[in-house]
Amino acid sequence: LSNTLLQSVFLDMFGDPVTNPRKLPVVEIQDVTQSLDSKRIPVEASIRRMRKGGYPYYGASGIVDYIDGYLFDEETLLVAEDGANLLTRSTPIAFIASGKYWANNHAHVLRVLENVNIQYLRYVLNATNLKSIVTGTAQPKLTAGNLGALKIMLPTICEQDAFSHLVQKHDRTYNYQIESSRQSEQLFQTLLHRA
Repeated sequence: LSNTLLQSVFLDMFGDPVTNPRKLPVVEIQDVTQSLDSKRIPVEASIRRMRKGGYPYYGASGIVDYIDGYLFDEETLLVAEDGANLLTRSTPIAFIASGKYWANNHAHVLRVLENVNIQYLRYVLNATNLKSIVTGTAQPKLTAGNLGALKIMLPTICEQDAFSHLVQKHDRTYNYQIESSRQSEQLFQTLLHRA
């Protein structure tokens, strides 16, 4: 229900992205971001076991490990490059990484330019159906070219900031709901074990 609420707020503020009733400017992702994909370096799991550390190691679905070094030291938007999740959406495909971290070649790394709110862009990418631009049959893939050419509505930065504020509020509530559910399940299992 909370996800549906955020979708309704988006439609109320900006309108349907397909019909664009407010006639908002439409831009390609490559117009509002800078790709940092060339800086990514994959590290095999066997090597990561010997290089344990405190820096997050990101893959297509978020943090997959921690390692002893970093490649990036800034806030960026990471977007899944491959995997079934591009189509099934069991987890978000776009997420924000900040501080010092490492990224492998399964996530596109995008530096978001000044006229775009990173939270707004994250939401739009997670809400957009990418089926028409994902290639591959055995292993779905979102190429850098297809991601860069993806068109999105771009409201004013003030409107993006206002929506971003709501997204952050939603995320806090959603995370609280998930944690409450986890604790409730843990309590139930404890009581079940005692019984």
